[in-house]
Amino acid sequence: MTIRYRTVFVLLTLLAAGQASADTLYLRDGSVVNGSLLTLRDGIYRFDTKFAGELEIPQKQVTGVRTDEPHTVVLDGGDELGVRLAYDETGGQRLVSERFGTRELMPADIAGVRDLGAPDPALVEARERLSRDPWSGRMAFGLSGSSGNTDSRSINFRAEALRETNGDRLSLSLRTLRQRDDGEQTENETIAKARLERDFTRRFFLFGQTEIEKDEFENIDLRFRATLGPGYFFIREKNHTFKGRLGLGYEHEAYDDGGNDSSIVMTFGWDYLRVLTDWFRFTHELTVIPQVDDEPSENFRIDSLLGGELPLGTGSLWKVRAEYGHQYDNNPEPGVDELDTTYLLSIVRDFE
Repeated sequence: MTIRYRTVFVLLTLLAAGQASADTLYLRDGSVVNGSLLTLRDGIYRFDTKFAGELEIPQKQVTGVRTDEPHTVVLDGGDELGVRLAYDETGGQRLVSERFGTRELMPADIAGVRDLGAPDPALVEARERLSRDPWSGRMAFGLSGSSGNTDSRSINFRAEALRETNGDRLSLSLRTLRQRDDGEQTENETIAKARLERDFTRRFFLFGQTEIEKDEFENIDLRFRATLGPGYFFIREKNHTFKGRLGLGYEHEAYDDGGNDSSIVMTFGWDYLRVLTDWFRFTHELTVIPQVDDEPSENFRIDSLLGGELPLGTGSLWKVRAEYGHQYDNNPEPGVDELDTTYLLSIVRDFE
């Protein structure tokens, strides 16, 4: 073989090898992405390309996947198969294996994909959580201003602790607000919460929560509430979570004038967290609390708290946090406004 033909043969061999290792994503808009399939997890395909590096493509935008080598494919029912993925417009999405031949399925039936022989990422994360201290926490201290029932300066303090193990999350929090206006105290509120969540699947969980509140200027000497119910993760990623919850329970209120009231209540709402890069964190907590046994459309409360925070330096455990909160009671005690709006600016210290 001459040098010329040998060179052509080598180039063709290298080209064929490069083509043989290529995977393909077929998108709903008609475009095609070639490269190497890394993983499918939480509805996101991670795909390595020569022209744009690593891409993250939502599964709902993908009509089909083709791989040249077998991968571990996790089906929606939980089965894991070592197969190759095949796709064309005529045959649709298929699983191909020497062991059981070809099997047709819908692209949405694929719950996960990873390299053949690679460990399950969920198990790896579970082992990492078990190997580290399950407790984390934070403390916040700052100044605030409010409008509604009061309009003055105040000092706020909050402490939070979270214990997270494999499938369980225990959160504890204590929050106090103290406010003075022209030398007179105009705000004196303390709220303590405890919530335990236990996972049954990656999406569904059961929670139990207790809350104790004392608010001198809403005439609440003691408010106690205990609820239990299901929850669901609509989004569950490392830096992006959105979960809804629905609870049923008991609430007791004792008032400063000596009166008291007890009722069956329902709670429903959500908890949202979004971490954008390493420098901005956004949260929103919403809870609606109607009285089930006493005209719920006429006796309900709404608690809403929006928050955003920035670190004080790269990788710092110190942060500055701004919050904007609403407490709405459509049937308050006499002399108390329906809506309290609170603005909080705090310095936060995380403990990991």
